[in-house]
Amino acid sequence: MAPTIRKRPIAHQDESLDVCNEDNRRALRDPEALVHAATRLLKDFTNGPSVYAGQAHSGSKFDQFCRLHPPMFNGKADVMESDNWISRLEKIFWAIDCTEEQMVEFAMYNLADVADVWWVSTRKLIKQELGEETPITWTRFKQVFRDQFFPEVFREAKAREFADLRQGDMSVHQYALKFIELSHFAPYLIPDESRKAQKFERGLHPQILDRLIAPELRNFNALVDRAMIVEEYLQSREARIFL
Repeated sequence: MAPTIRKRPIAHQDESLDVCNEDNRRALRDPEALVHAATRLLKDFTNGPSVYAGQAHSGSKFDQFCRLHPPMFNGKADVMESDNWISRLEKIFWAIDCTEEQMVEFAMYNLADVADVWWVSTRKLIKQELGEETPITWTRFKQVFRDQFFPEVFREAKAREFADLRQGDMSVHQYALKFIELSHFAPYLIPDESRKAQKFERGLHPQILDRLIAPELRNFNALVDRAMIVEEYLQSREARIFL
């Protein structure tokens, strides 16, 4: 007679059912625990869509954002740092193709201290104006953020600094870096590549400008390269004189 073969139960299924049943029995035995869990669930739900939006990003867009090490902003740094923070975040947003709502939500996670306190109160005011169902756009966020941490009077001062910028005692390389930095505040002064090159050329040191025979150069990078060559020539000639 063949031996009786007993089928071995599928362990993981039985264990899973046992765990579920035990959880249910525990909740029924402890009504207070059940009420507490239900209260927590209701609280999370009434906190608004942003809570669940953050959970939905887990393992997807929000994880991509975090992996790129976005900078924090606490509102205590130099005024220029606030503008740099926005620029650095936007690079990440564009790299991972965020929506406007995601941009605002992710930026909010990277506010701390003074900046975080500011946004909590500012968000309430904006929502009162727009209504709870209307999302805050990234454009609106940047507007109120810059009004607070990068005020118009400072932006205007930087625009004037760019308008008056000259090479002076700076090297051509230093002048070019300063030119690029300040041009951000007055793009209307250099609406195209040709005018950008013209403005840079007008600010060069007279000794370099006199030897910069390049009327056809209306490309900024090419003009910078040519000016650096002339500068190097002048420096080497001066060095030979003093030998």
